[in-house]
Amino acid sequence: MKEEWKKVKLGELCEITSSKRFHLSERTTSGIPFYCTKEILLKLKGEENFECDYIAEKFYEEIKTKFGVPESGDLLLTTRGTVGYPYLYRKTDKFYFADGNLSWFKNFSEKLDSHFLYYWFLSVDGKSKVDSIAKGTAQKAVPITGLGILDITLPSLPTQQKIASILSAYDDLIENNRKQIKLLEEAAQKLYKEWFVKLNFPGHETTKIVDGIPEGWKKDSILSFEFFKQTNPSVKNFEGEKKYYATADVNGTFLNGVGEVITFRKRPSRASIQPCENSVWFARMSNSYKILCYFGESSKLVKSSIISSGFAGFYADKKYFGFIYNTISSNYFDNEKNRFATGATQVSLTNEGLRKIEILVPTEELLIKYSKITNSYIEKCEILKSQIQQLQSARDKLLPKLMNGEIEV
Repeated sequence: MKEEWKKVKLGELCEITSSKRFHLSERTTSGIPFYCTKEILLKLKGEENFECDYIAEKFYEEIKTKFGVPESGDLLLTTRGTVGYPYLYRKTDKFYFADGNLSWFKNFSEKLDSHFLYYWFLSVDGKSKVDSIAKGTAQKAVPITGLGILDITLPSLPTQQKIASILSAYDDLIENNRKQIKLLEEAAQKLYKEWFVKLNFPGHETTKIVDGIPEGWKKDSILSFEFFKQTNPSVKNFEGEKKYYATADVNGTFLNGVGEVITFRKRPSRASIQPCENSVWFARMSNSYKILCYFGESSKLVKSSIISSGFAGFYADKKYFGFIYNTISSNYFDNEKNRFATGATQVSLTNEGLRKIEILVPTEELLIKYSKITNSYIEKCEILKSQIQQLQSARDKLLPKLMNGEIEV
């Protein structure tokens, strides 16, 4: 016999509140991270904003003693700007947040599991109901009073927990892949800094230093090196459909967006670049760290992808690719991109600005040796990223069927 799901007001199942207000003058540059909507959205993508505001530890402890702070299992919901995104507070988390930016769900009754509520907010029903109470046009805001009167249809607590367990298994695998990718990327960048910044490369003990750089090395414009092959292939007429990826679909080194299905005749004006194998792309816009790679596993996407003219890219022989990729994805290149970016309305890096970026390039022997090591890291990362996309797709197809009771557990 199919279980009966019951409709209940959300405010009857948990306490919905926000934080205690901190004025700008009380915020600092160190201490306990103080999050707004932006920081929560980054955490949902597995990233951190280390340039966020902070509050003093003593203020945090006072708040914790007098009013309490989020605990493991509590849920935060973005309620200003980009609204309706849930975040489950974890044991490892320690941050406070701006009132109005986030609503805080705590003290759950025995009728509601916070993990089930998290997935409900991700469901079509949850999203539409939050959107229905959002106010404002330029910047949306969701009132706490409105959240309390939302109707949520629930199965029994054990069924909620089973549903949440099934969906969280996908998220756990996704998070594990993200951690592996981070470790691999950090290993590649650590080796890059050791060899090409600190100059502790193989054979450095016996290499002469000439004019401040190792003998046989060269420092010049990034566009002066023949193996840094700038590419900008235009889109040629194609049959059927392809996926268009805008800069907004990329976050860090992850292709997070689902893209837009386009045809040759019906496509955005910026859908003008056909990527190629063994290529790396970066967003031209300043203060925007977005790296797109077509190498190894991700090369399979070349024929089915079109990318935005907001990207600039390089392609290289495989034997040089690791060096090319890790140069473009380095903090140094990102800082130089921001330094030479120009523009009145939208500040971005032109080809003229790109020419001003200088890099230090080692001997070909070292370049190939470094690339041989790090190519394997990049290939592994691209496989893990592909798995993440598959897991996300499977979870997203399963979520609505579990959340409306179509699939019994």
